[in-house]
Amino acid sequence: MIARIRFVATAWLVGAVLLGVASFAGGDLAIVAGWLFLVWTLPFGVIWWFALYDHAVALFPRAVVQPAGVAGVILIAFLFWFVVVPAVRRLSVRGPKNT
Repeated sequence: MIARIRFVATAWLVGAVLLGVASFAGGDLAIVAGWLFLVWTLPFGVIWWFALYDHAVALFPRAVVQPAGVAGVILIAFLFWFVVVPAVRRLSVRGPKNT
């Protein structure tokens, strides 16, 4: 089971990085990859691009904000889906400890 989860986590991470890089390629590929990136990293990609991005661009140059934001979204989404959610699931299956 652990090997399967590790494989899924690695595949998710590779997909997220490829979509993130492709979203900067320009043209039609950037449009399609950008939308797929939003879906792939739900809900964090949506929060970044539609709620936080404009505020970040007001403070820092766009050339810094875009790649840093994509990297941050990938990191946060990965941690949420493959670290936090499994940890909460393990705790909920075991139940609270009576001490």
